[in-house]
Amino acid sequence: MAYTMDNATSGDTFTDHLVNNGVLNNGTFTAEGFIRCFAHCLNLSVQRIFVSIESSLSKIRELVMSINRSSIKKQMFKEIVIKIRKENLTLITDVPHRCNATFLLLERALELRIPLSKYLEKEKKKDYISEADWIHYQRSSDLLKLFHSATVILLASNYPTIAKVLPFYNKLLAHLQSYSNDRNVQFKNGCKDAYDILQKYYDIKYHDIAVVLDPRFKLEYYKTNKFGKKFIDDLKTAIKDVLSTYALTRI
Repeated sequence: MAYTMDNATSGDTFTDHLVNNGVLNNGTFTAEGFIRCFAHCLNLSVQRIFVSIESSLSKIRELVMSINRSSIKKQMFKEIVIKIRKENLTLITDVPHRCNATFLLLERALELRIPLSKYLEKEKKKDYISEADWIHYQRSSDLLKLFHSATVILLASNYPTIAKVLPFYNKLLAHLQSYSNDRNVQFKNGCKDAYDILQKYYDIKYHDIAVVLDPRFKLEYYKTNKFGKKFIDDLKTAIKDVLSTYALTRI
C-alpha cells in the first residue's frame, strides 16, 4: 500500500504512526509507502531557483502589481499594448510560492517586453528593469517551461499519472544538471539547490513499480535509458517482493 501527501511534517508524523503501530496490511506497511506529492516537490525545488534571482524577480513582480492594481495605470498600459501589438494582452500577477504562477508571469512579461519598456519610459523609470534583469527572466522562463509542462500533465484527473512521475524526475534532474557549468554563479547555485531537492525525493520504489506495470513504459523504459542490467534485475526482485506482500499465494 502507498499514499500521497504533501511534504508537511504532519505527513511524517502520520507515517511514523502507521509504521510503528502496524495499522496497515498486518504491520507490513513501511515508510516507503509515503509518496510525496510530486507537484509539491517541484514547487519546493523551483523556489530555490527563485531565491537566486530574487533581486530581479522582485522588480517585475512589483511592476506588474503596480499596473494591475491601478485602473489608471492599467488603462495607460492597455493603450500602449494595443498601439504596439494591435491586440490587448494583460499582465499576469503571480502568487508567491507557486512556481507555475511565476512562470506564467515571466512568460507574459517577456511577451510584453516592448510595451513594458515604453510604459517605464512614460513613467520616467526607463532603467528600472535592466538588460541583465531581462536576461534573468528569459533564462528562468526557459528553465521553468519543463517544470510547468510536468505539472500540467501530472495534475490531470482523466488518466493515471503516477507512471509518468519517475520519467519526469529523470528529465528534470538532467535539465537542472545542464546548468551546472553556468557562468552566472548565483543562477548555477540555485539550479544546484533545486537539483538537490528533487534528488532527495527521487528514490521511491513505487514509482519504479508504476513504470514497469504501465504498458506505455514497462521494463523497456529502463533498457532504453540505459539503467544497466544490475539495476533492472534488482528492480524485478523489488517488484516481486512487493507483489508477494499482497498475493494470496507466494509469488
